[in-house]
Amino acid sequence: MQKIGSIKPYRRKAAVNDSVDTLWSKLDNAITLIQEHRESKLSFEELYRTAYQMCVQSHDQELVKRVTNKLKARANKLRQGIEECIGIDRVAFLKKLSSAYSMYCLGVIKMSDILMYLDKQYRARRNLPTIFTIAMGVFESEVVMAANLNSELQDALLVLLDEDREGKAIERSVVKACTSMLVQLGADTSDEELHVYNTNIGKRYLDRIDNYYRNASQRLLEQNTCSWYVSYTVRHLQEEEDRCDHCLHEETKEAALKLLRRRLLEDHIAEILRLPQGLTHMIDNKRDKDLRALLTVYAGTTVGIATAAAAVREHVVASGRAAIDSHQSQSRPAVPIMQAILDLRKRFDGVVSVASFDPAVHAAIRRDVTQGFEDFVNELEQAPEYLSLFIDEQLKRGIKALSDSEVEALFDLTTKIFRAITDKDVFERFYKQHFARRLLLNKSASIDAEQSFLQRLQVECGSSYTKKLAAMFRDCTLKDNMMERFREAVKMNEKRPMFDFSVNVLTLGSWPFTQQPPACVLPPQLMQACDVFEQWYHSFHTGRKLTWDFALGQAEIVGVFQNGKKKHIFQVTTLQMIVLLQFRKGVALSTEALQSSTQLSLVRLHRILQCLASSKVRLLKKSPPTKTIAETDAFSVNEKFSSRMVKIRIPQLVSKEATAAEAKDTMKKVTEDRKHEVEACIVRVLKNRKQLHYNDIVVEVTQQLAKRFQPPPLLIKKRLEALIDREFVERDDKDRTLYRYLA
Repeated sequence: MQKIGSIKPYRRKAAVNDSVDTLWSKLDNAITLIQEHRESKLSFEELYRTAYQMCVQSHDQELVKRVTNKLKARANKLRQGIEECIGIDRVAFLKKLSSAYSMYCLGVIKMSDILMYLDKQYRARRNLPTIFTIAMGVFESEVVMAANLNSELQDALLVLLDEDREGKAIERSVVKACTSMLVQLGADTSDEELHVYNTNIGKRYLDRIDNYYRNASQRLLEQNTCSWYVSYTVRHLQEEEDRCDHCLHEETKEAALKLLRRRLLEDHIAEILRLPQGLTHMIDNKRDKDLRALLTVYAGTTVGIATAAAAVREHVVASGRAAIDSHQSQSRPAVPIMQAILDLRKRFDGVVSVASFDPAVHAAIRRDVTQGFEDFVNELEQAPEYLSLFIDEQLKRGIKALSDSEVEALFDLTTKIFRAITDKDVFERFYKQHFARRLLLNKSASIDAEQSFLQRLQVECGSSYTKKLAAMFRDCTLKDNMMERFREAVKMNEKRPMFDFSVNVLTLGSWPFTQQPPACVLPPQLMQACDVFEQWYHSFHTGRKLTWDFALGQAEIVGVFQNGKKKHIFQVTTLQMIVLLQFRKGVALSTEALQSSTQLSLVRLHRILQCLASSKVRLLKKSPPTKTIAETDAFSVNEKFSSRMVKIRIPQLVSKEATAAEAKDTMKKVTEDRKHEVEACIVRVLKNRKQLHYNDIVVEVTQQLAKRFQPPPLLIKKRLEALIDREFVERDDKDRTLYRYLA
């Protein structure tokens, strides 16, 4: 097959090739006029065609060379005019330089228009610098980098920026024009974009402020308070940012602010906190505005917030220890100590609130405040007991004068302290005892408040933690309905109680009373009432056994004095009532006789008699009137008893020894319970995982029991050995650190 040729479009060749000198002469004069801004009568089309002809005739390199020489000549002429201002006035010098640069650039732009073909077809395609780029390089080398002019440029810019930092008014627009010129001179080069700017001003400016603020920080730290220093830092950071925005490049701003933070803050991060009126002063005196400013400026540093949070934690611990020590010597320190801790928590919650302006700052401060409370609260061995006593006091009396919102706020703080306690099982033991007394003695100021706090405990530790507490509460709520049915059932019974009689039926195992009820002989009328109730109860609960416990009962007994002229109602415990009823015949009785008739233990009887014969009440007279009680001492009714109150509460005498013994017994029970809990947890872990190494067992058990207490590794090891002895667990024969569950 014959190949068909392609037809190309006709390209007209230049009729006559003018010489390079002829062509250049046209451009030379035109470029001179353009540089002098006298180009109004020039023909753009003719000049463009001339440059085009030089290019197509392969004179492009010669054209570039001659244009470059023209640019150098123009730059040198401009430089001479600028140099006339050196040493006279810095601002005038900078204005002259920026004006010359602007006029130079304007001329270069117009030159680039007529040399457009050269740029596009011969420079850009070969990846060679354009005329504009060449022009910028010429201005840099011939003007900016000229020895005497360059040093004057740098010095003038730095001096003006120093004056601006010192608060003097300068023409920022002039400085900005010169720094923008330096940025533009390096923008189109293949080197680093900001190399001209950084060489002439950027790096030197950063070195300048580095030295300035390093020296300033040392001087100011020795002379001023923390709040003043923080305000100084904030002000200078803002001023530096504003200065960079109006005078320098964005990259310099970022570096300058970083440098300021390092010299003013990070180099002295801990020292600033210890200045007069520092962090602790701000917290203790509620200087929230100053504290917020401190945390805000620290948030811009790398380790500032971590350091501040650690300092807050140290202050929490120190304040907590001081609060505990200030009340520890009191006879009943529990309530004042816990109130001081709650006040402290409220104060530091304010610190956490101040830090809420930033999520990261808020999280760091909140975490270290929480850890600080955990540190010092758990140093107090009695913390679980004291917290339970404090709650007991509030639920009996403290919340009566509070609104619902105030009660919830109190419970919020109390819950935070509870959360900080490691030994929550110890708290549970004490809380059960105090909760039981409030319920059985009707001491609760508000049943709704009791339920509310119970729900909080359930949220914190789960339903298993409050299971028995809920059962106790349920027993007491069922009492009213049960007693109403009892009274309805026995109202026709001849042996029905002839006095108001109420019974609490408690579920065995839910209540914290494991010891045997105190032995005592009841008065006939009370014995009869108990028998009637027991018969009625067994009529529909045939499989249950009732065991009477009068230790936590209470009664109201009427006393008539001064030949019937005065009548009083005495609020007493059931055991106090049993003793008082022995004096109905008006005969004096010895301690020995009272013990024989009531069958109470001598220790308990002595305590009751001391309450009844104390100087505060003096319901009984003692003979002889000594402080101690002997078996032969005689007691009789004080016929001259007088009081302005009709209803009188007889207090109970609780000795410090008895309280300490009760606390010791509680801790003993907690220790025993922990053994069982650890063993049960080990079995659960191994039953689920089949086999584990010792260290893994310790980690798993510790994690699972963390909501109740922190088991020491030694306890876990001992309970593991006990399980091996009882053949619940075995140790691997080859690897003695590997334990296996035995099904």
